[in-house]
Formats: sequence, C-alpha cells, structure tokens
Amino acid sequence: MKKYILTLFVISFIVPSIALASWYNPFSWFRKSANETQKIEVPVPETTSNPVLPIKTISTPKSEEHKIIYDTKTAEKPVTQTITVQDPTLQRRIQQLELENQQLKLQIEKLNNLQQLVQTQKEEIESLKSVPVFSKDKECEEAKEFINSIGERVTDLRERQAKEIADYMKNEIKLQKDIDAIKNKYRVEGSQIDREIKSAKNKIELYCI
Repeated sequence: MKKYILTLFVISFIVPSIALASWYNPFSWFRKSANETQKIEVPVPETTSNPVLPIKTISTPKSEEHKIIYDTKTAEKPVTQTITVQDPTLQRRIQQLELENQQLKLQIEKLNNLQQLVQTQKEEIESLKSVPVFSKDKECEEAKEFINSIGERVTDLRERQAKEIADYMKNEIKLQKDIDAIKNKYRVEGSQIDREIKSAKNKIELYCI
C-alpha cells in the first residue's frame, strides 16, 4: 500500500515539475522570456560650442571693504627729487638753488608765526579797550553828584522811620523793644549812608583839586 502511495505522489508532483522545466519543455524554446529587458539606443546630438563654465561669485567681507576705502584715503607724502647732472658747475648751481629754496621756506614759516602773533596781540588790545579807564575828573564829578543828592536820601530815611514809629504807636499794646528795633533798623541804613558820604568827600579831596 505504501508503494502505491509513493508512486502516486511522484507521478502527481515531481514529474509535472520536471516536464515544465525549460530545458525539458520544448514549448518554451520558441517563447521569449518576459524578464528580458529591451535595450533602446537614443542618439545624443554632439555640440561643437565651448562648454559654459559656472561663474563663481566672490563676496568681499565688510571689513575688507572698509579697509580698501581706508587705503584709498591715505595721504600722500611729498617726494623730493634729487637732480644730478654731469656738469660739476651746473650741479653746484642746482645745490645752491635747493639750499636757497629751503631757506625761503623757513623764512615763510617765520613770517606766518609772526603774523599769528600780531593777530593775537591785536585781539588782546581790542579786549583791553572794553575795560573802563580811570579818570580823575570822572571820579570828582560822581562824588559831587552823590553829595548833592545825599540830602534827599537822608530826608527820606527820617520820614520813613517817623511814619513807621507813628503807625506802631496806634496799637493798643506798645512795647519799647519794638520801637527800639525800628530805630535800630534805620540806624543801620543811616550808617551806610554816612560811609558813602565819607567816601565821596575823600574823592573830592583827591580828584577835585
């Protein structure tokens, strides 16, 4: 029984698989495989023009830009050219002229310094003109005018003192210390007037001779 089952198994599965293989199956000899890939050649046009190279953009840092601008503003120093000739006489003449040129430059510099000094002194003189100048006649006239007008100031002082004391006496309560304070206030003002009178008299004696 087992032999029949084994034989049936071989006939059912193994034999058909071998028969369908490509090297045993004559039907597969005339069919193309589905896995074959078709190669297609596409012609590429040839170009005779030169290839275009990519352009590189170089960015300059800000610090270098400032540096370039700064370098363009560098002050140029004067260049002294030395002239040399074969003739000794002419060479000595050239050296003499160069020496005279240097001396003239020094003289011009001295003149500029002197001009600046003169301008400074001129400004000082103008400032001194604004300072009042002392005059004996002027001092004498001012002293006389003060003496002539001082009488009015003394009279006004006495009148103000009397009026203030009279107004205070109208109060019901009268204190002697308040009256003394009023008199002392006008006494201080009178002392200032006396000093001014004394100063004016001294000026008259000195300048009104």
